[in-house]
Amino acid sequence: MRLHLFNPETEYALASGNASYTPPKNVAEMAARLSRFPVLYADKGDAVILRDENFENPLNHLLEEFARSRNIRFIPSCSLRNLYRSQKGIDVMPWGWNRNLRKWLFEKGIPDDSLPSEERMAGLRGLAHRRTTIKFHHNYGSLDIFHPKEFFSAEQALDFIDRHGNVCFKAPWSSSGRGVFFTEGFNRSNVEQRIRGVIRNQGSIMAEYAFSRILDFGSEWDYLEGKADFKGFSPLFVSEKGKYIYNLIVTNDEFLNDVLPRYLSGSYEKDFDLHGIIERQKEALQETIDNEYEGPIGIDMFITSDYDINPCVEINFRRTMGRVALDIAEKSKEDSLYDSFIKSIFPGKKLDLSRLIK
Repeated sequence: MRLHLFNPETEYALASGNASYTPPKNVAEMAARLSRFPVLYADKGDAVILRDENFENPLNHLLEEFARSRNIRFIPSCSLRNLYRSQKGIDVMPWGWNRNLRKWLFEKGIPDDSLPSEERMAGLRGLAHRRTTIKFHHNYGSLDIFHPKEFFSAEQALDFIDRHGNVCFKAPWSSSGRGVFFTEGFNRSNVEQRIRGVIRNQGSIMAEYAFSRILDFGSEWDYLEGKADFKGFSPLFVSEKGKYIYNLIVTNDEFLNDVLPRYLSGSYEKDFDLHGIIERQKEALQETIDNEYEGPIGIDMFITSDYDINPCVEINFRRTMGRVALDIAEKSKEDSLYDSFIKSIFPGKKLDLSRLIK
């Protein structure tokens, strides 16, 4: 049995690096309100861990009815000890792993040998640092303009702005556009203050050229025993400031045949060797990660207004909204009742989590 848990605070916990960590109040509340969210991508017969905190969600009763129809159980965290005593072959599948989650699950009764080791958690924290994208770009052989930089002082970062103008800065650990800011439109003192804050809190700051983009999307993968398995592409939408908004619920075929052509003229469409990009991403992932990680991976990408593809904006060593959208789209194609339920919650094929907490 697979045991799912939605823990969107995982990047915050990775940034902390501590086994004892308390996420921001709004993030903890979101995790509790959306604890039933995994029923939308879980397989029949799976189970979902419910958080200790109990926040009302108007859609909970619908998600519970949907779970019953697919034989998906909800397991209160206080029942995990008894579950592991009575049942074998349980695989815990959180949104993302971190030391704090490992400690919490152990305290709830999951045996130590059923959890990733502390050493693996330390390795994951290192991989989740955005400097991993530098190694990926090197292994991929991407255009130099897409290679990110890492700075350890505000003076280095400010000099980069002076030389290149509009720059996108990123905290080493963050997600969904948090910890990301552009320099255009901000005065120098505000930018410097933010740069110094990130370096003070996380030791360095990442910087990239800012591009005009026509399409953001991601490639979704499973990684097991040193091998990357491509699952599909998923289009996503972000704000002008880089904050995540939603993914489209489409299959890989729908992305290639319907979504992508909408953003490309016919002449440019023929120039994209997506099969070649997938193969190069696969090789780069395997060279970058080796055997340090097992689980889902999402690589954020974009197409510039000059029709160049950045093959790696971010590497997410966790489940992503793109992967959820892709899994939902595949399940919807095979099950008409499932498809109807998804359309009732996410009209317009927009996987927008705000609809689950209003």
